[in-house]
Amino acid sequence: MKKILLLLLSTITSYLISATEPSNPPKNSQISNITCTSVKINCDGTGAQAYLYVMRESVNSNSVPVDGTTYTVTTNVFGSNQNLGNNNWTVGVGAFVPTAVTVTNLKPNTKYYVMYYAVNVFPNPIDYLTSSYLIDRDRKSTRLNSSHIPLSRMPSSA
Repeated sequence: MKKILLLLLSTITSYLISATEPSNPPKNSQISNITCTSVKINCDGTGAQAYLYVMRESVNSNSVPVDGTTYTVTTNVFGSNQNLGNNNWTVGVGAFVPTAVTVTNLKPNTKYYVMYYAVNVFPNPIDYLTSSYLIDRDRKSTRLNSSHIPLSRMPSSA
């Protein structure tokens, strides 16, 4: 009986101390208002406490958020927030529901990738869903006669 009670207390304690990984990745990315130096990004999602948006130029390799790490987003200027590594920059965050973000300071005629991560933040430590996330790729930050360059969307695995 003492072993069962101890196991139960241990389970409750670890549940109260650690955030659980979100079960659903973000979906249905939306990219709009593309100019030579900015773009509006958003996605849909349910089941997470927050969503982290990360952006990189196509020449860099992907770096994913690390569980237990808080990433700062103080501005929507590309390259001004926290770097996850390999020039993967945080550009936006949405609490409970994804929020549209206009990212500025992009280079004309440059391909960018946008990664959307689901995250649970309470209780600590923070837990990111990195095994499955949404990625937008092959979109250039340019305006071509007000038309859009085709966008490839694909769920990705880390």
